[in-house]
Amino acid sequence: MLTLNRTKKFLHLFPGPYAYCPGSEGVDSTFDVYCTTTEQFLMASYYWDEQEQAELEARTVAIALTHCLMDKPSANPEFLEQCSELGLLDFREEYPGRYRAVRSHCDYHGPGYEILCDGDESAAFIRSGTHTRLIAQHVAACLNRMFAALDNIESSNRLAERISQ
Repeated sequence: MLTLNRTKKFLHLFPGPYAYCPGSEGVDSTFDVYCTTTEQFLMASYYWDEQEQAELEARTVAIALTHCLMDKPSANPEFLEQCSELGLLDFREEYPGRYRAVRSHCDYHGPGYEILCDGDESAAFIRSGTHTRLIAQHVAACLNRMFAALDNIESSNRLAERISQ
């Protein structure tokens, strides 16, 4: 659970918006998520062969973080369409939420935090560094918030369809 103080601290350090770009770390290729205002690195999605999956993870995190900047998260059907076009619904299918940050250790990257979904599937790994725990908790909270907004839109759409029939 992310408290108001932690959210304020995160937004003070990384005010957003957020984006992702290709990168590398050692022999690994990555997609790096960063704050566009401060140009500070937040996390990377690592890959050797599964480039599309790594890009989907980074894109989803960047969009979720930016979505959380909104005072009132988007509740319109266009947001659902945009998310579908960007592959976010594929991410949710692969890693069904609720999401949580859990301390872990990767044999290749060392200690850090994983963003786990309900099935204990790892949706992302955030290696240790400055503010790692804060970043991981904020990412998990933003994923939960964004997908809750999508669920509300989908529910409203289903209800509207039933009413119109």
